[in-house]
Amino acid sequence: MHNLRPVVTKTTAHEGLFEFLGEWDVEQRLFHSPGADPLIRKGKTTFNSIVSGLGSIMLTELEDENGVPFSSVSFFTWNVSSGKYEGYYLDTHSFGGFESLSGSPIANLPSSKATLEKHGIENANNLAVRRTWDGTASTPSVKEFKDGGMPQVSEVTRVPMRFIENKISNDLWVLLGCSTTSEGEELVVMENTYTRANKS
Repeated sequence: MHNLRPVVTKTTAHEGLFEFLGEWDVEQRLFHSPGADPLIRKGKTTFNSIVSGLGSIMLTELEDENGVPFSSVSFFTWNVSSGKYEGYYLDTHSFGGFESLSGSPIANLPSSKATLEKHGIENANNLAVRRTWDGTASTPSVKEFKDGGMPQVSEVTRVPMRFIENKISNDLWVLLGCSTTSEGEELVVMENTYTRANKS
């Protein structure tokens, strides 16, 4: 008789993934350079439990002002061996395939002043940060465009990114995507605002 592999027991760390369960209206703001007007996308996100509560899946469908679609999928879990949250991410710009994320909960992490003011929060300590994630974003070097508009990518550079989950309330979350300049300054390059759909 073969020995069965041991079964992972769901922990409170796994439960920490599911504060965000449900359906959300999303506004995404992308800042390509300081002071420039952001690219704005709007749409929906769904966040569901998978594998008997050991993981979660996040599906997002957005459009920009010109009707250009964007979609993404993310998978998250708690690694009981390493004591870290893990994630994998794929979107319509992922020339480098899946991006991997490593996350940990950090309380009372300072956030951007603009984000605090936008949501009427005067003190960063009042902003409940649920997790930070370290990962990368793929930046392709386009050599040329093939017939049909498919870019010929000569190489893909993975740019380090940090993502900060801010829980404003049970029905409002803000996700910040931060990139560090060559001078060591951390800039917010993405701000996703999630408002719970179909509030009870």
